[in-house]
Amino acid sequence: MYWNNDTDVRNNAIINAMTRDSFDTLIQYIHLFDNANLDQDDKFSKVRPLLSLLNERFLLYFPKQQNLSIDESMIPYYGRKRHGAKQFIRGKQIRFGYKMWALTTPLGYLLQFKQYQRARGLQAADTKRLGMGEAVVMDLLVSKKTMHII
Repeated sequence: MYWNNDTDVRNNAIINAMTRDSFDTLIQYIHLFDNANLDQDDKFSKVRPLLSLLNERFLLYFPKQQNLSIDESMIPYYGRKRHGAKQFIRGKQIRFGYKMWALTTPLGYLLQFKQYQRARGLQAADTKRLGMGEAVVMDLLVSKKTMHII
């Protein structure tokens, strides 16, 4: 989308830095995790090291806030490649993509995020005892790293 000519998504900094074909060639050879050692229960295991690093970095630069918000967010994806975590939600502005749970400040700073994988990734006992919504809140707020910062 960065190379799209529509004014709402066009990004001149990226367009001037690299062509789309160069980006596609580069992305073809980047691998974040060894495919032989993937966690079969984690649908995002190929990019888990990057996602974990992002969550750690978000906490480092967290502008201290008393009020936080947790909500779901969709990352648009319209590609043809099948993925077990890709969602289709009829009637939404972004109908195809990956659903994420996001812990943010009132100004929109992303503090932590977790990929939606149905009940996977959450503690099964917490999901049954608390329900999905409360289990997500507890998972985002009560992680060791988040509690240390907040």
